[in-house]
Parts: sequence; structure tokens; C-alpha cells
Amino acid sequence: MKEKVKKLTYKEKAFCVHFIKNGYNALQAAVSSGYSVKSAKEIGYENLTKLHIKAEIERLKGNLEEVLQISKGKVLEEHKKIAFSSMEQLHDTWISRKKFDLLTPEQKACIQSIETNEKQRMVKIKLYDKQKSLDSISKLMGYDAATKQENTLTVAPAVVQWLESNTPNAVISKSEQEIKEREGI
Repeated sequence: MKEKVKKLTYKEKAFCVHFIKNGYNALQAAVSSGYSVKSAKEIGYENLTKLHIKAEIERLKGNLEEVLQISKGKVLEEHKKIAFSSMEQLHDTWISRKKFDLLTPEQKACIQSIETNEKQRMVKIKLYDKQKSLDSISKLMGYDAATKQENTLTVAPAVVQWLESNTPNAVISKSEQEIKEREGI
């Protein structure tokens, strides 16, 4: 007789997702799922002993894209922001920068670091590596797949004739012919 599968509550579903997102930390997963901080340790442990929760965690482990809400398209979009960004997008003129608050989220996503030097009144902005993003895009899109390359060699007729007359097979052939002529065959 089949056992009836217990349906997950909203908090239990949230616990399963957060358990994976938080690096398999039951305490953090319980807190992130809305359980009280005081009881999170016990509830986290208890949840991991429930068969229907264990089954859901195993199902989610097999489908991390769903849990983390990551897709190939999202990854490509992030690389696209970086690959096609430029310092020009962060400036109003060649010397004056746009105010940080006025940058779009896409422009902000391309910034790896910002350093300030109050003494020299200097701000240094470093963008993420465009080439790495372009390489990642190429790999994800299959543009870097190995391609067959044919090489042809053109050889002058005189070289072909020389090779034919100086190869071991040609020498053997000449020797056989000489023997036949001597023996009168």
C-alpha cells in the first residue's frame, strides 16, 4: 500500500529553498524562512528529519537553476552588460563623471571597484574585465567550438617527380626491373 505524501507548508517550502541557498545551514534556513530566531536551531534540525522535507531538498538539489532562479539567459545578460560596457557610459563629458545616483543599474553592475583619494581629489573607477565576459559569452553560445581547418600544399611538378624517383618504392621498382632485364624475363 502506498504511503500518502505529506504536502509541504509555505514555511517548509521556504526552508528547503533557503537550506540550499544558505549552503545547507539548517539554522540560517529556518531564520530565513520566517521561524523565530529562538527556535530556529530546533526547528531546522526537526525539519531535516521529516521525510517529505528531505524529499523536497533532494528534488531541489537536482534542479539548482530553479532554486537559485538562474538561467543561461540571465548569465548571458550579466556578461552582456560587462562585455559591452565602457567608461564612456559613466561620464557626461570626457572629464566629468555622471553622479553615481544617476547611473542605471546596468551601468552600476559593470563597476568592479571605486577608490577615492581625498588628498589628490581623485576617484578611480575600475570596470569588470570585458574580455573575460566576451570569452564567457563565446563559450556559452558555442562560438568557441573547435572548427575543422583544412590545409593544402601546392607542390611544383619537378618536386613531385623528384620525390617519385627517390622514394624507396621507386628504388625497389627500379631494382626489380633491372633484375628482370638481366635474367631476361
